[in-house]
Amino acid sequence: AKVEEWVDRVHSIGTMVAIEGVDVSPQQGGMVVEYFFESGDDVQKGAQLVKLDTSVEEADLANNKATLVQAKLDYDRQVNLVKKGAASQAVLDQTIAKRDSAAAEVQKVEAIIAQKTITAPFSGRLGLRRVEKGQYVSVGQALVWLQALEPIWVDFPVPESEVARFKIGSPIEITVDAYPGEIFKGKVQAFDARLNQDSRTLMV
Repeated sequence: AKVEEWVDRVHSIGTMVAIEGVDVSPQQGGMVVEYFFESGDDVQKGAQLVKLDTSVEEADLANNKATLVQAKLDYDRQVNLVKKGAASQAVLDQTIAKRDSAAAEVQKVEAIIAQKTITAPFSGRLGLRRVEKGQYVSVGQALVWLQALEPIWVDFPVPESEVARFKIGSPIEITVDAYPGEIFKGKVQAFDARLNQDSRTLMV
């Protein structure tokens, strides 16, 4: 007989899940003029992925900026007239309202233009590209799948009778068929809120 260290283990087959994964889609519809990635690329947060046509919005922006310039000139003129007592405060208030409205229109169009450049919401790996130049895409249409690679969740079911042996922070070891012989270490982050009634297991 000899003394050995023995670790009481609970074995379970789990499912690996990316901590973040989304179908990247536009907030505005439009014609695709350029894309900046290929299927399977790794990208950083904020990287440009797709650019939609903004020619109409650019024209609207130029018009709104001209209106804003005129509104500011009218405001300055009315301020001087009010100081001299040649115009009423009510007229100045109307001029202020027109200036602020023109500024809001400029900001609105600038926001639409910005939304027509679709960027990566987080760093990760792209899936298959589902968009081509010249294609019209609508609001919410999936352009490409983006998935974060680190960290990775592993969801694994634990029998009801074994759940008490786990707590937040408990160490776990994971083996994956794709990497034979390697052991990946992790820790328990959370427990599901309810027990599976059919299998009497809790997802950890």
